Amino acid sequence: MAKFHFHLGPVQTFVAQSRRTRDLWAGSYLLSYLSGVAIAEAQKEGAQIDKPFVAGDLMLAAIKGQELKSDPGASLPNHFTATIDGDDQEAARVARACDAALRSAWGQVCEAVWSSYLAPLEEEGCGTRQIFDRQVTSFWDIYWVVGQAGSALAMRKLSRVRPRPSEPGEKCVLMGNMQELSGFVNLRERGKRDDFWRKLRKKVGRLDLHPQERLCGPALVKRLYPKVDELALGWSTNKLHWPSTAYLAAAPFIKEVLQQKPQEAMAFAEHVREVGGDNLFCQSASIFGFDSHNDFARLDGNFFYERLLGSPDNTPLNIEEERKSLVAELKSLAKSVGTPLSHFALLAADGDNMGKLLQEESMSPQALGKALNAFGEKARQVIQDHLGFVIYLGGDDLLAMLPADSALQAADAIEQAWRLAFKETCSSTVAQKATISAALVIAPLRAPLRRLMQAVHDKLDLVAKSKNNRCSLAISLWKGQGEDALWVTSWEREAESGSCRAVDELTSFAQALSSKEAGEQISSSFLHRMEQNLAMLTGSPGLAPGERPEVTTSPEVMESLLKAEYAQSVREKDLPYAGVVVSKICRLLKPHIGPSSGEKAFEALDQKIELDALAVARFLSKPTQEEN
Repeated sequence: MAKFHFHLGPVQTFVAQSRRTRDLWAGSYLLSYLSGVAIAEAQKEGAQIDKPFVAGDLMLAAIKGQELKSDPGASLPNHFTATIDGDDQEAARVARACDAALRSAWGQVCEAVWSSYLAPLEEEGCGTRQIFDRQVTSFWDIYWVVGQAGSALAMRKLSRVRPRPSEPGEKCVLMGNMQELSGFVNLRERGKRDDFWRKLRKKVGRLDLHPQERLCGPALVKRLYPKVDELALGWSTNKLHWPSTAYLAAAPFIKEVLQQKPQEAMAFAEHVREVGGDNLFCQSASIFGFDSHNDFARLDGNFFYERLLGSPDNTPLNIEEERKSLVAELKSLAKSVGTPLSHFALLAADGDNMGKLLQEESMSPQALGKALNAFGEKARQVIQDHLGFVIYLGGDDLLAMLPADSALQAADAIEQAWRLAFKETCSSTVAQKATISAALVIAPLRAPLRRLMQAVHDKLDLVAKSKNNRCSLAISLWKGQGEDALWVTSWEREAESGSCRAVDELTSFAQALSSKEAGEQISSSFLHRMEQNLAMLTGSPGLAPGERPEVTTSPEVMESLLKAEYAQSVREKDLPYAGVVVSKICRLLKPHIGPSSGEKAFEALDQKIELDALAVARFLSKPTQEEN
């Protein structure tokens, strides 16, 4: 028996270099497809796939030509381990066959995009075919190594990775070291370059290629292959019109309007069609469970925001004079159900110490696969129930996007789905040790996706897992173009009696900030003064987001100071509630790290505080205002 390890990259360059949500989905989906082609080839050659667990995988079934009842999602990672009945030479032969099959499939995808969109414009460019072929042929880094040691693959990668040289001419707006496809490099030829992209944009549609976008071969393939998916992949993805961040954030607003104001929604949509045309109704509403034939639900996401609707750059209309009237209609709808959310959330989750989990005596690869399949089913439903969508879900790895107001509850439900899946399928010992960590990045609509993708994986790996000892949730709050606050906590936290869910505690505190009930009111002025005083107590008023300051006084003294501040900010009748309110604040400020073993759910750090918890709670108390 011989084993080989197979790896496909670069993941970050292909997936994370995205300007829109469809780029993220398309990159993840295509990467999963190509990895699946290699896995299918390995199985065809008689290899057994050891990792990941692929039994029942829909993507793999689609690649093998099986008829499916539902669309396969991106579910296969960019690497796998296989065992072959033979020696090392036989394993190497199979690995080379996997490499060849993957490259052939990629070539088919690229040719589908070229023949459908670029071939008619070849004469309009300057060496466009040569640029395209050079870029797509050399894009993928495929590594494989024969042997038992998993570290051998990493060593081989390090020995082979070479920096990609910067190409000549104007660069791709997504992959900055690669040349855009028109091929014109001289300033005097700028007009020809613009003509090339204008003609391509006319051919593919403005919504698929922004006026300022000039792309390289791999970036354009990622952007356009969903338009020719049957030719490229062999089946329809039904995901051509993937939700934008604006539509995602507005999904709760859309749902409420459809339920409360269906006639007004229909009238608004009809007005948009009259003055803008049919091409503005492009949204795949069924992704969120909305009626796929309802025109209001099919509107481009920008039409649900007053600021974006008022901008010709964001909402093109054929009759510009009607724009003010449309804005007035949207305002009327917002008066009834509230304005759309200004933020959305990116959620990443990953199982903790999966290698160690497999070493448990009662844990077999089959049992693990059963648990992961159960988790996958539960996780997809959780994301759908919270009006989000999955970008990638395979094994213990999840990447999804959600509206800001449901993201925390979704993250909490994902952790509970994970625990339940292992409880139902594995021994109690394994179930106790099977934990998952997650990260949430909550950001404004126009925040750059490339930075957010990097941020959410950094928060997952470096904060939730490394800094907080796993079994944790990290929440990164962005305002503008950067991080404003970072709060990390174990899923379970210390409560007055026993423990409580971290998300429940944070949500309860956020609700108290906007409450008018006696004994629950917490004014913004009180919070501001309290943060200033706590910063002075720690001696670190200029802390970066997520830094835990040491408390220089006892918890009792700190609590007394907060009670005094509270007394200055409330009415006399609320003074008896000072102890209850301050106790809530102190509990929220106390950091909780994940378990060091399966025996303990969390550990509270008494001598430190998390000031950023207040900033996150303050945002959550009022997350629904439209972006200015």
